[in-house]
Amino acid sequence: MEKLILYENRNEIDREKPYTAETFRQVALNKLERLYAIRDLMESDGYARKKRKYQRESEKLAKAIEKLTKHIGKFEAAATAKIMNDDSLAPEQKQRKLAEEVYPVVHKMQEAVESTDEYMAAVKAFREFKAANLLMDDSVMFNLKRTTPEAMPFVNLVDFLAGEETEEIEFEMPSDCIYDEIDKQEKYANEGYLADYAAAVAEDKRQKALSRLQLEYLFGVCDTVCFHAESGVLAGDEKDVRFADIVKEAYRTEETQNRGMQVLRIYLKPSEALKNYLLSFVRFDRYHYDVSLRFDPYSSFADILFLKNKTELLSCVTHEGYFDVHDSVRPVFDGFEKQLN
Repeated sequence: MEKLILYENRNEIDREKPYTAETFRQVALNKLERLYAIRDLMESDGYARKKRKYQRESEKLAKAIEKLTKHIGKFEAAATAKIMNDDSLAPEQKQRKLAEEVYPVVHKMQEAVESTDEYMAAVKAFREFKAANLLMDDSVMFNLKRTTPEAMPFVNLVDFLAGEETEEIEFEMPSDCIYDEIDKQEKYANEGYLADYAAAVAEDKRQKALSRLQLEYLFGVCDTVCFHAESGVLAGDEKDVRFADIVKEAYRTEETQNRGMQVLRIYLKPSEALKNYLLSFVRFDRYHYDVSLRFDPYSSFADILFLKNKTELLSCVTHEGYFDVHDSVRPVFDGFEKQLN
């Protein structure tokens, strides 16, 4: 039976910053402290009654917000279906119409609702309720006895969608029992963290080498590097001043819409300073914070585009960890992957 790995402690650690094996152990100890508190709450008198009361109130407050935005979802679904069901349109035309006719309208409708006193009061009430009941909110994910199945069958989805035959594989499923979760974390804190740490070091070493190969190639062929930021988003290292110096060299900026969101794009030449800056990270597809706030309210830049003659060679969608690689570049990148395997 295979194990289904849904969650790994090493994903909680910012590995662009120095870390040791003890960093991983501390993550487990912090999580254990929280799990012990959840266990104590679940074992306390009247917990079942308090849980039901919490869930009813949480659902009531969530529905109050949903009621105010329900019309937006209905519009988006209907407008999207109309475009996607239009057989006279090519796939790229459908995407263009969605970007031009649907997403901007949805964004404006959302902004209009979010600016109302009624909506702000509903959101405030929901957030305050959640903040006052954090431990209870965590506890509803668990039970005192296991209710999840020991195993479930899965198929290879890629093969299945391609119409190929695929055998079902039994996967061991994680338990929803609080005692099982505590036992797992205790074992991790005792020795399991060492394997996680070793795997992280190996991952980072490989990713650093892969990023270097990719960047050296891209900077050798591209003529423009474009970053984009969403208004008001704050992410990245606010102590790193290097990016602020680099964005001074932007030769072009533009405000535009991206899936209904107002964004700023800055265009830079592929300079040695920019390349060395990106090479300093394990992964270059990350948020880059401009401490100078030169383009305020745009300060955290991500989703990098590498272009040549206005053609996108590579698009990095940072928050999704996704690379969209041009057909001319894909064989080169595939070669880098094989080289490091």
